[in-house]
This record gives sequence, C-alpha cells and structure tokens, in this order.
Amino acid sequence: MGYMQGVSEQLKVFLYSFGLGFLLGILYDVFRTLRMIFSFGKVMTFIQDFLYVIMCAFLTFGFALVLNDGKIMFYIFFGEGIGWLIYYFTFGTLALRVSSAVIKGVRSVFAAIIRLIKKPIIFFVRKIKRIANKIDTKTKINSKKVVKNTKFLLKKRDGMLYTLNRIVYLGGKRPKNSKRKHKNVGSAEEKEKDI
Repeated sequence: MGYMQGVSEQLKVFLYSFGLGFLLGILYDVFRTLRMIFSFGKVMTFIQDFLYVIMCAFLTFGFALVLNDGKIMFYIFFGEGIGWLIYYFTFGTLALRVSSAVIKGVRSVFAAIIRLIKKPIIFFVRKIKRIANKIDTKTKINSKKVVKNTKFLLKKRDGMLYTLNRIVYLGGKRPKNSKRKHKNVGSAEEKEKDI
C-alpha cells in the first residue's frame, strides 16, 4: 500500500472498523454480564472498565497495524464508535435482557438445590449437636464428682492425709481403732533403714 489510500481502500477499512466496534460492544457485554453475576464494588468496577479500555486500545492499534499499515486515521475511530453504539442500543439491550433472565434462572436453580441439600445437613447437625450436649452434660457431672472426691481424699483429718491409694499417717502413728492395714510413714525403723 502506498502512503495515500484510495476511497475504496478507506471505505473497506472503515467497514472493518465498524465490525471491530461491534465486537468491542460484545466484549463490553461480557464485562457487564460479569458485573450482573458477581456484585463488584466501585473499585472492581473501575478496574474492569480500565481493563476494557486498555483492551480496546490494543485491539484498535493491532487493527490499524494490520489493515492500515499502522496509520491511525480518524475514520477508524469513527467506524468503531458507530459500530459500538449500534451494537449497544440494538443487540446489547437484547443481550442484557437475555443474560439477566438466564442469570436469574441459574440463581433460582442453584437456590433450590441449596435448599434441598441444606435441610438434611441441618437435620444431621442438630442431631449431632444434641448428642454432643448430652455427652458434655454427662462429662461435666462426672468431672464434678471426681473433683469432689479428690478434694475429700486430700483433706487432713486427725493427723492423717488421705490419698487415692493409701492412708499416710503423719508422725508414723496409726490410731488403735483403725480396722484397715495402713503403712506407717516416718517410723523409727524406716528411718534407720534409710541411713
């Protein structure tokens, strides 16, 4: 191609740019549909719009590089703009309605599935919680009994210290009225053996 293009060549590039604008409108609908599916905040919407503009710039530059030898002409932008506007106000509104209906339908199906799955799970969780509460109550009662018995067995009474496995007499003397056989601790005989 020479530096100066003929009218037919410019018309061909203009029509192609019109088609590129139409495709950029479809790309915009993809971003718009993503916003409908996922509720993004203002920051994410700004980032999406920024990415869309960057993509449009690269696509326009690549288009001009391939079809117009890298020459950026006003009619390329004009053709893209007209193509984008025609898509947005005709097929774009139709695509928006269709995608909105499809998204609502998919969400309602997923909501019904979740409701069906959620009921048995809640039922089993409640059963397990009741069993766990019963076990917890029994454990608390048993632990209180153990603590109470332990405190009773470790009290000093009349010169004795009670433990779980034997009775130790302080000073090594056993009372005369004791019926159980207990080990004397601290008697003179044991002290002589240690030496």
